[in-house]
Amino acid sequence: MSDTITVTDNHAQLDWTFKRGDTFLEEFAIEEENVDTGELEPVDLDGSTFSAPIVDNRGTVLATLTLGSGITVFGDDNNKLRLHVVAATTAGWTASCPVTLTLVWTRPTTPVIVKTIIVAKL
Repeated sequence: MSDTITVTDNHAQLDWTFKRGDTFLEEFAIEEENVDTGELEPVDLDGSTFSAPIVDNRGTVLATLTLGSGITVFGDDNNKLRLHVVAATTAGWTASCPVTLTLVWTRPTTPVIVKTIIVAKL
């Protein structure tokens, strides 16, 4: 677990690098500030849905991750996400072409929160 995303009104941006033909695997926790205490607390992702299109700099959708297909929720607090793209998928992507993964998180009790969390150069 290398990163923690703190939920705010702005998106979080993380820069990860991987190469064409490599497996991409990143895990991170999601936390938000408790308005009463000011402390960061794990966000229970139960009932949430996720979608993560991966788009190249020409606007071509290279892949779309979804819950159960490239996106996994896990952890004791149910607040961790795993993003996974297998090598066979990335092998066909253009080398040295920047891609953006935009994680779309739909919470069951609030409007859609859109987080751009990764910009990776292949």
